Amino acid sequence: MTQYQLPFDNPALWDGFGSTQPPRTNPHRGLDFPQAGGTPIPSIADGTISYKGSSSVLGQVTVVEHPDGMFSGYSHSWNASPLNVGDPVARGQIVNYVGTSGSASTGNHLHLTLSVERLGVYSGQVQDPYPYIMDRLEPDPPPEPVASDLWTTDGALRPSTTITSASGLIRITVSAYGAGALVTYSIAGVRDRGEAIANWAAKTAELLLTDVSEASTSRTWIQFIPQNVAATVRVECYGLRPGAFVASPLIVVEAVA
Repeated sequence: MTQYQLPFDNPALWDGFGSTQPPRTNPHRGLDFPQAGGTPIPSIADGTISYKGSSSVLGQVTVVEHPDGMFSGYSHSWNASPLNVGDPVARGQIVNYVGTSGSASTGNHLHLTLSVERLGVYSGQVQDPYPYIMDRLEPDPPPEPVASDLWTTDGALRPSTTITSASGLIRITVSAYGAGALVTYSIAGVRDRGEAIANWAAKTAELLLTDVSEASTSRTWIQFIPQNVAATVRVECYGLRPGAFVASPLIVVEAVA
């Protein structure tokens, strides 16, 4: 679901969508926000500039197309938008400035419309922006992680491996990930003569990898285990968004000399 925001915190709900308050002769096709002239107008959601133009009634108009198929219209601005058709915009980014252009304006304010049509700001189907926005103020929760196949250097499915290190150090390497990969590892089952060693019965960590610009990369972690004691190491990889892994992740667990 696309996340939205109100452009300003003072919607004129008393003369809101569908209102026929005098001097209106037709139902109100949008929602007004009184603001001082020149106040920056933020986009109500991420999108792309799909139209900029003017009419004698609505004055200077800017339209933003959003990922959910809706078009938000910003009318009565004081001048043409500084942005161009095709420019991407982020939620909250300035798309124009409050004005009072057009014969339908009686003072500085933003006239906001919401439509499934690119030029719905002028005619066609429109809907009340207020409940639509208020129902979409929060982003969707992140998807539940989906476990990827766990591969080792020999290509076998091996979710865990037992390793002994004379130095007490092991190296965990995960390759072929992109932004949004989550790697978890656990070190468990550390025993000496069959007895669990205190403080080493379990060790876990989670590492969220973000801001990865390369399509395929790798990362290495060095971890400690008791010297010369067999430890079971389990590594799991999850993709938190599409493209987190460009291939089946390659996992290598090895002792460090």
